[in-house]
Amino acid sequence: MIPPGIHAPRLGRRAALWQGVATTLAAARLLGPAVFVGCSSGVPPRQKTVTVGLLHSQTGTTAVGGRSLRDIETHAFERINAAGGILGRQVELVAPNPRSRAELRLMKTRQMLDEGAAAVFGCWTSASRKSVLPLFEEYKRLLLYAVQYEGNESSPYCVYGGMVPNQQILPLLDWLTSPAGGEKKRIFLVGSDYVYPRTANFIAKKYLQTKGLEPVGEEYVPLGSRDFAAVVKKIREAPADCVVNTVNGDSNLGFFAALAEAGIEPVWLPVVSTSIAEDELRSLLPEQVVGHYAASCYFQSLDTAANREWVEGFQNEFGYDRVTGDPLEPAGCGSTRRRSTRRSIFGSAGFAPIGSSTSFISRGDRSTPIPIRRLPSPAGAATGRKTAWCGARRWISMATFEVESEEGMRWIRIGLDDDDVRTERGALNHLKGAITMSVPLPTPRAWWVSLFSDESLLRPRYHGTGSVFLDSTLGGYHIMHVTPNERWILDTKCFWASDGEVSIGIYREPMLTAWWADEGLLWYKTALQGDGQVVLAVDGPVEEVELVNDRLVADGPFVIARTAGLKLSIRRPARSLVSSWLSGQKRAFVYEGTGKVLLCTVPYWRQRMYKERIRDAAAYA
Repeated sequence: MIPPGIHAPRLGRRAALWQGVATTLAAARLLGPAVFVGCSSGVPPRQKTVTVGLLHSQTGTTAVGGRSLRDIETHAFERINAAGGILGRQVELVAPNPRSRAELRLMKTRQMLDEGAAAVFGCWTSASRKSVLPLFEEYKRLLLYAVQYEGNESSPYCVYGGMVPNQQILPLLDWLTSPAGGEKKRIFLVGSDYVYPRTANFIAKKYLQTKGLEPVGEEYVPLGSRDFAAVVKKIREAPADCVVNTVNGDSNLGFFAALAEAGIEPVWLPVVSTSIAEDELRSLLPEQVVGHYAASCYFQSLDTAANREWVEGFQNEFGYDRVTGDPLEPAGCGSTRRRSTRRSIFGSAGFAPIGSSTSFISRGDRSTPIPIRRLPSPAGAATGRKTAWCGARRWISMATFEVESEEGMRWIRIGLDDDDVRTERGALNHLKGAITMSVPLPTPRAWWVSLFSDESLLRPRYHGTGSVFLDSTLGGYHIMHVTPNERWILDTKCFWASDGEVSIGIYREPMLTAWWADEGLLWYKTALQGDGQVVLAVDGPVEEVELVNDRLVADGPFVIARTAGLKLSIRRPARSLVSSWLSGQKRAFVYEGTGKVLLCTVPYWRQRMYKERIRDAAAYA
């Protein structure tokens, strides 16, 4: 059985598939493994197995997450073996225990590489990663590092799967200083004494300065230490109104115990942790953490079909009291060679457990949106520690969007947890839960635009907790993430749904462009800006193309969306009228400048037949 959540690469990612039919599975704490399945070289032809190393401490200060990393990766490879293995061979796992000790980590790493490990998934702290990376560079093998880290490092022999500060710390500070986060002004920084917390907090201080703020305190304790009495005293004396916690490992046991002993309540002094998710919560007392916050890019309780299936399989194997952490997106690959694997990972990531896309950028880092979640309420904690953490349901950031399908039809399922979303008019099929609908009145300008546009005038909003199911189609949907520094211009009738925090505006194409495109003189389109997810209604698979002072020419309106930095013009496909006539091409849509376009050139076959039938019926009417 292929692991859940794996999708074929989108159109335009064919390079990875040309190397061999392949899938990769990833699942790990604050990132997970990407494994390579295919049919090209990289393993000796007579070798019966493929050796993969797992380097996670089962004892010591970093064992809190290391044990679950080992188990969930073992589960992933067992499922891959059941599906046929790698390159037609079974995966043989080597999982030594470095016991959170630097000298053992180096020795075990060299031993695995000497024994022919094709890749190694491992390390917890940045110090451990930095210590073993020279060995991977020496052996020319690939290390896949799962945990969030400080950035400022790049190696062709390492895939950095975790979040970097601009993906986790900075959005966290934006939320804390916003009305939603309580407009905190007196932030105290606490961390373990090693490279990641110190570098992350250095970046945090610089970022706070841009907001006219300075931390009221900054303290570090040795990794593994549980003595936080002096730190908590300084927090109270500051006085702080919020704590950003970059403490790692089992030191969090001592930190939250000291906070509880000092009588610090999250109502007036919340702690936001960057290295705590549901797995770490199993080691903490519920009464000590209730009401505080955690910022991560994945929580087990996310309500998506792929996530539910994956969690169920993991718990069937290791027990129903076990929790997962941050599954990583899979990628197609056809080789165990380091370069082929990296190229495939960067080109094909396509698993979106939180309903938004996750990808790798060329340097080797993962890019993904970040949710912030409040730890369970006392009512939830009273049900018992094992179930309380899995039942945490408080989202601060955004709703989840998921494409579901059956019998060739596709539809969007929106998961709300005290969230707000907007949909196209008439898009609702049914909803379930405590959800209310409202329809804001349009502005006078929107009324005016509606007279000259096919765009919807009224777009209902849904708020509450539950699920919203939108109408189905023979076509498809594309889920994208809009960032604050981008403004997207959508093709007509393309918008389908979005987070409530995404603002919707109006964009008018130049009159000559509208005229040559047969859209009249006034051609209005929907414009999007903000921070959140957007669902586009499309005819087929979508490819994102980035232009840098370049141009893209399309024989028709195949570009469904573009960023505002690109200019659209309608031109003849050739310089002369005669050449244009002889070519059989009437006109070309030309996009020039720097920005991104979403290209949809090949419709799903059912959608194409449906549209052709409608067109033929109209012709004979």
